[in-house]
This record gives sequence, structure tokens and C-alpha cells, in this order.
Amino acid sequence: MVSSAPSSAFWFGHVGATGEMRRTAKATLDAAANDLESTVQSLTRQVASSERQDSAGVAVHLLMLADSTYAQSRSELRSSPDTVDWMGVLGLAQEVIRGGQVLRRTHEAAQPPPWPGVTADLEHLGADTADRLRRIGGLVSTNASAPRTAVKTTDASEESWILTSAARVMAGRQTDPSVAVRLLDVWGWLAGVSFDSRRVTDNITRAIDSR
Repeated sequence: MVSSAPSSAFWFGHVGATGEMRRTAKATLDAAANDLESTVQSLTRQVASSERQDSAGVAVHLLMLADSTYAQSRSELRSSPDTVDWMGVLGLAQEVIRGGQVLRRTHEAAQPPPWPGVTADLEHLGADTADRLRRIGGLVSTNASAPRTAVKTTDASEESWILTSAARVMAGRQTDPSVAVRLLDVWGWLAGVSFDSRRVTDNITRAIDSR
């Protein structure tokens, strides 16, 4: 359970809003990663609705907490500026969590698609994108004074996937147009999240290197 807003003594005398922001952002990105994987699975194969609701509920709650924590951190007096682009981090979490909500509402009660190869590829892309979110959470959760390893992109990138033969067959929408549109929506969402994840990661690593 999350308590009501902490007192100023907590923020200024104990850990500070910046430290709390780092912890909350990591928790939010981890929850967003879990929700992303759950969303992809729910739109590529049948998943229990309770499982989807659990991951979405946790992610939404933490996103609201992160927003309020960021607002608090902006009012904190500190000796040196925080170099993390928190607006970019929160925007990324918002893109994942709110985007997942829209997809689930748009394609409610979806049936498994007739293309198992496409399904496997999209779930792989989802897992890769979720791992990027978790790595960003690791970057922002500490002052990151030690060198960090670069975030790697797998060969089955979101750009190259749409060029595969299986994806081209699906995109032709010859056998089941509504399912094809659903999977293309998932791919477009993952492509956007993946692109923004790289941008946020680049901004954070540049800030670390400049210290």
C-alpha cells in the first residue's frame, strides 16, 4: 500500500525527492515492461482477463505515483541539478501503459491469430522491448557513477520484422483482415516504444558520460 504524501521532513531530511524519484521510476518502468508483455500476449493468444487487469492496475497505479513524485522533486532544493530527463522517462512509461490500454480496449476479446510464426515474432519483439524498459529502469535507479553497458538491439528488430515473408503475408490481410489489423497495431505500438526507448537511453547515457 502507498501511504499519503510524505512530510517535508521525509523529503528533505531522509532520502530526498530525487532519490525517491529514481526508485519510483524504476518500479514504474518494471511494471510497464510487465504490462507490455501481458498486452502483447493478450493480443496474440488468449490470456486470462484477471492477469491482464492485474498487470495494468499495478502499472497505472505506479505511473500516477511517479507523476506525483516528479512534481514533488521539482520543488526540492538541491546542490546540483538532476541530469536525468524525467519528462522523457515518464513520457515513455505513459506511452507504454496508456498505449496498452487503448490496444486492449480496441481489440477486446481477441482470438489467437492464424499465423503462429507472426505470433512468435511479435512476442519476441515484445520481450525485447520490455527488456529495454527494464534496463532503463536500472539506469535511472541510481546515480549511475559507474560505467554502464550499452543497451543492445536484437537482430529481430521492430524495423526488420515487417519485411519478413510471414509479416508480408499477414499485412496483405488476405485471410483475416481484422486480425491482421490487430497485429499491425501491436507492431506499430512496439516500434514506437522501442524507438523512444533508444532515445531515452541515449539521453541518459550522455548525461552520465558528461559527469
